[in-house]
This record gives sequence, structure tokens and C-alpha cells, in this order.
Amino acid sequence: MKSKKNKTTNLTKIQNIIKALERVPKVSKKGFFSIGEHIGNFSGGFAKSATEANLIQDRIKNGNDMGLGDLRTTLDKVYNEIDNSTREMNSLIERKAEFNQNMKEILTWSYTLEQDAFLPPTVDQLKGDTGKHLEAQTIGSIVDSLLLQSHPLTHEIVTVTQHASGTMNNLTLRITTDLESSIAALKAYKRTISTAAKRMLSSTKNISKACDDAESRSNKVNGIVFEIIGAIQYDDINTQRIQHAVEILLKVEERYDKLETDRDKLWFITALRITADQLKECLKDFHNAFKTIQGNFNKILENAVEQIKAINNLRETQRQLLQDTEEIKYNLTTILGLSFFNDSLTSEVMRSLSQAENNIYQAQKAISMLTMTTERLEQLVTTLKTFSNNRLKALSEMIDEYSKRINKEAPDKQKLLSGTYELLTEINLDYSDKVTPQIIRTGSMLRRVPLSTQRMETNIEDLSRSLNNIMANTQAIAIQVKLLVSETRFGEEIQNMLEKVIKRLEEIVKKESKKQADAGDKKTDELTEEFEDLKDFYTMASERNIHQAAVGEDSDAEESFGDIELF
Repeated sequence: MKSKKNKTTNLTKIQNIIKALERVPKVSKKGFFSIGEHIGNFSGGFAKSATEANLIQDRIKNGNDMGLGDLRTTLDKVYNEIDNSTREMNSLIERKAEFNQNMKEILTWSYTLEQDAFLPPTVDQLKGDTGKHLEAQTIGSIVDSLLLQSHPLTHEIVTVTQHASGTMNNLTLRITTDLESSIAALKAYKRTISTAAKRMLSSTKNISKACDDAESRSNKVNGIVFEIIGAIQYDDINTQRIQHAVEILLKVEERYDKLETDRDKLWFITALRITADQLKECLKDFHNAFKTIQGNFNKILENAVEQIKAINNLRETQRQLLQDTEEIKYNLTTILGLSFFNDSLTSEVMRSLSQAENNIYQAQKAISMLTMTTERLEQLVTTLKTFSNNRLKALSEMIDEYSKRINKEAPDKQKLLSGTYELLTEINLDYSDKVTPQIIRTGSMLRRVPLSTQRMETNIEDLSRSLNNIMANTQAIAIQVKLLVSETRFGEEIQNMLEKVIKRLEEIVKKESKKQADAGDKKTDELTEEFEDLKDFYTMASERNIHQAAVGEDSDAEESFGDIELF
């Protein structure tokens, strides 16, 4: 500082440093203001996504797994009705065995009757005795006529009994075939529907978990935003520090022309060193704050990317849900096409049972008429047996045996047919009162199933809209973060400015310290009182500690409050 030129050069540098430092808060304020202006959008965007996720959760919980629970309840009812119907039909088939046994007994009996009824005419046994046995011939003619009347009656019993058996056999075959094919197909449909329903349930659980994750991310991002806000607040502290440094340099500028003695010059060097140390601390804190902001930006972006990935996965889940819903709807519609639900089956059952009942009634009527005929025969052959014709007597014995057998066995056969008729009536009533309503109810429920699947499709469409909203919010956040990162280059500008200022100050200190080697740092402790006025610029404990270290004072333990402002 011996030359005027050197003094002017240092003063100019200090003035330039002051200008540079005064520019730092302006750049800093503008940059941090831009960050602060946008970070609220991050919390808001994730909060909107969390709200949409909660709506989806409500739709899953209140909608009983998006309608899947209602469908499951309906299907349980459908399957239960079908099981009940098949049990009743199988019961019909089982009771048909008793019918078959009765018909077999009637047929066996009627076959023997039909065989025994073919006897030679009685009048043929009186040839050659014309005139001797005129009464026998008259009675024999009546007996022959009655025997001829019994032939169609026994044949009718055989015929109607065979018709009844054939009708019931055909019906049983139809029911058995339809049941077997329907049950086999139904098992396949149930497996397909059950597999699709399990996939849907798994999908809803995945959706629910993703919704929980969305809410968790929202809370996480809120915490990150608070960290960014905390880092931004360091700008106020650093602005104060820089302002304090400017004030010190202004003090240096003010006293610069009066720096004559070695003591004055030592004060000058120490003041610049203090300022450089204060700015280093400021640069360090600024760097840490900025690093925190950038790191948290990356965290927000990572959360956004995770959420976008999760939504894309859910879109695939939503597609699978729609596909499974369509598959369930198709299979349920196909179940209605099973022969089990064919109206022609019910019609055939009712028609066949009615026809079999009519056959039984005809058989009963034929036996009644046959009994009336054989009772008359039994009376007439008693008279024929009194005649002396041996051939006639032998034939009369055969006719008598035939008549008595019918008259004896007919009541039991009539009773058997009555029981069989009651069995058919019972089967008919059971089918009408139980099976038919069950099939109608089942068909009605199956026709209503599309309403359940439509509600499921509506829920899935709502899910799609919510996913699109979440995707839009998250994508917007990701773009904003990337754009905001590009705006954070002001941090590099500030760091460069501070580094240059510190470098200039250290260069001046180094140069002047070399000139004042004899009066340099060795005597800074003698100037403690002269730096008391600089202490008045400090409002933070860290500034005081740096100052005390520079002038050789011990730090005040009681003032070690970090960067807490001491206003």
C-alpha cells in the first residue's frame, strides 16, 4: 500500500467485489422464488392422485370388490338352484326304477293271460252231438264270444303297459343325456368363471395396494417438499450473511484511505480474511442447501416415475379386468343355452308323464273290463262242466281256471297300477312344484347376471378415468420437475460468483500479508478491540465463531446455536 496505484487497484477490486456480492441475493431470490412458486404444485398433484386413489378404494370396498362380490353371490344362488334341480331330476330317475318294476310285473302277467286266452272254441267240442246238447251249444257260443272279447283286452293291457314303459324309458334317457351333457358343460363353465373371478379378485387386491402406495407417495412427497422449503429458507440466512459481508467490505472501503500504519494494514488484511471465511461458510451452506433441493427434486421425480409405472401396470390390470368380465358374461350366457334350461325338456317331461298316466288308466280300465268278462265266463263254464261231453268238460276246466286266475289276481294288479299311477302323479307334481320353478328361477337369475357384469364394467370404466387422471397429474409433475431442474442453474452461477469473490479476497489477503510479513497474523490478537465494531454486523452464532477464530478469540460456548438467528 505504499504506492497510490496499488491502493487504487485494491480499492477497485473491493468495490467490484461489493457489486458482485450485492448481485448474489438478487439472483438467489429470483431462482428460489421460482422454485417456491412451483413446489406447491408437486404436493397438490400427488394429493390429487391420492384423492383419486381413495375414490378407487371406496369403489372397491363399498362396491364389494367392484361388483365382483355381488356377482359371486348371484352365482352361488344359481349353482345352488341348479344343484337342487339336478337332485330332483335324479330323484325322478331313481323313482322310475320302481315304475319299471311295476310295469314289468304287469307285462309278465298280461303276457301269460294273452297266451292262456287262446283256447279252442267250445262249440267245436260238441260236433256230432247236435240235437243232444242244444243247451250246451248255446252256452258254448256265449263262452266263445266272451273269450274272443278277452283277447283285445289282454292285448290292450300289454300294449298300453309297453307304451307307458317306452315313454318313461325315453324320458329317462332324455333327462339322463341332458343332465350328463349339461353337468359336464356346467363344470367346465364353472371352472372358467371361477378362474376369471379369482383373477379379478387378485386384480382388485393389486389395485387396492397400488392405491395405498399412491397415498403413501403423496405423504412422502409432502415430506420432501417440506425439506425443500426448509432448504429454500436458508436463502434468507445466506442473504443476511452476504449482506453482513458487504457491510464489512463497505467498512473496509470507508477506512481504506486512512490505512497508514502497519496496525491499520493488519486490520485491513484481517477484515478481508474474516469476510472470505464468512463467505466460505456461506458458500458451503448454500452448496448444501442446493444439493438438498436437487436431491429432493430427484426423489420427487423418482416417485413420479414409480407412480407412472404403477399406473401403466394398473392399466394392464384394468384391461385384464374387462377381459375377465367379458369372459364371465359370455360363459354365463352360454349356460342358458344348455339343454338343462331348454323349455322343450320341461314340456317333454310333462307330456311324457301325462301320457304314461293315461296308459296306466287305460290298463286299469282294460283289466276292469276283463274282470267283468271273466266273472261271466266263470258262471257259464260251471254249467258246461255238467254236460257229459268229456272234451267239453276238459275245455271248461281250462276256461274256468283262466277266469278264476284273472278274477283272483286282477285286484292285486289293479292295486299295483293304482300305486303306479299315484307314483307318476307324485313325480309330476314334484317336477311342477320343484324342478320347474327352480329352472325358471335359475334362468331368470342368469338373465339378470348381465346387469351385474354391466355394473362391473361401469366400475372398470370409472377406474380407467381415475387412472387417466392420476397419470395426467403425475406426468405433469414429472415434466414440471424436469423443467424446474433446468431452472436451477442459477445455483451454479451463484456458486461461481462466490468462489470468484472468495478467490479475489484471498488473493488480496495473500498479497498484502506478504508485504506485511513482520506485522501479519502474529499480532491479530492485539487488534481484538478494533474488530468489535464488525461484530455488530453479525446476527448469527456461526458468524461470531468465524470472526473470533479469525482474530484469535475463543468461541463463546453459550452462543453456539448453529445458524439460529440472534435477533
